[in-house]
Amino acid sequence: MNIPRPSRSVQRWFAFSRLRRLLRDRRGGPAMEFAVIAPILLACMIAVFDLGSALQQRIRLAEAVRAGGVYAVSYPTTGGSNALNTTAIANAVTNAVPDWTDLTVATPTETCICWNQSTSVSTNQSCTPSLTCASGSELRRYITISASRPFNPVLMSNITTLAFSHVVRYNTQ
Repeated sequence: MNIPRPSRSVQRWFAFSRLRRLLRDRRGGPAMEFAVIAPILLACMIAVFDLGSALQQRIRLAEAVRAGGVYAVSYPTTGGSNALNTTAIANAVTNAVPDWTDLTVATPTETCICWNQSTSVSTNQSCTPSLTCASGSELRRYITISASRPFNPVLMSNITTLAFSHVVRYNTQ
């Protein structure tokens, strides 16, 4: 049985009629809106997750470096010598976060300053065991402790390393 084919004008009218009906149909509007908004919301949620994770890890890193600072104030030098206890200070930082195997602790450094309170002038000195300051100046010793850790974000690629430094003042008496 041969069914006659409609003419071109009938075909165009039928297609145009279907298009008009489709454009007037309002069902599925909220689904389309959600399809447009969902990727934006997902990207925002991942960015917030990345930022929160970075902040949480930086807080843990800061606590670990400060734990090294507490150790440095309590035991700044090794045994009977006046050498800075760098290995033990670095170990105190590492031991504060035992589950982080990728933590890098820089060698703690010592800075000495002769501070003259009457003139408010400080001069940097090389820290030696026999260091003394001029009359009227106070010797201040500082230890700088730094650590860093790589950070692998899901979305925010501009944060790749978390770092923290802490300076503590200590007395040798």
